[in-house]
Amino acid sequence: MPESSVSGEPDLPEDVRLLLRTRIETYEQIEVLRVLHSDAKRGWSCAELGEQLHVAVQFVTAAVDALDSGGFVLRSARETGERVSYSPTSPEIKASAERLLQEYRARPLRIIQLISTYAIERVRTGALRAFADAFVLKKDLDRG
Repeated sequence: MPESSVSGEPDLPEDVRLLLRTRIETYEQIEVLRVLHSDAKRGWSCAELGEQLHVAVQFVTAAVDALDSGGFVLRSARETGERVSYSPTSPEIKASAERLLQEYRARPLRIIQLISTYAIERVRTGALRAFADAFVLKKDLDRG
């Protein structure tokens, strides 16, 4: 049974939730993706994106790095500096990204809520792994 939002409205499509769980982890990533998608033919510098979004360049750079590793953007070096543009690496990523942006326009708070929920899940999972690993390391040291 699909998850439902706090307000009781139907939840997001599965591919959008999967993107938010595995590839899009921050508000800045969505905003950078939104700007790049809005003018897909244009190449942007991180400084230009930061100015457009009123976000510090280091956050934009981190968002671009994540979007690049997630297969959403194309980076190109130009004589005036690196440029980034919207260029999904597969039709599936493109379709999911466009559904995400559509949902973000329609229900931005729901998207931000899920980003937060998934971030908390990642922190908890990481803490549990670290806790479990502490016992494994201790056990191995005792044998050593």
